[in-house]
Amino acid sequence: MLLAPQSGEQTRTLIREKGIELRDQVELTASDARAKAERIAEEARSRAADLQQRGQVVLEEQKTRIEQAIERGKKAAQPKRAEVES
Repeated sequence: MLLAPQSGEQTRTLIREKGIELRDQVELTASDARAKAERIAEEARSRAADLQQRGQVVLEEQKTRIEQAIERGKKAAQPKRAEVES
């Protein structure tokens, strides 16, 4: 008994307090991590929506170019078609 730095009850109290302190730190860290993950997910959704919008614009531009090229090809082929038919 003379060599023990503190009583068993004091040791159990210290362990309990440290356990509570560690639990609180874990909860805070988990909360921070969850908030950061939610921010990152929201940024990813926003970027994905932006990329989708840009892709749609490019798709529409290419569709218009192809339609115009087809029309020019048809117009260019009309004189030859009329020549072959006559």
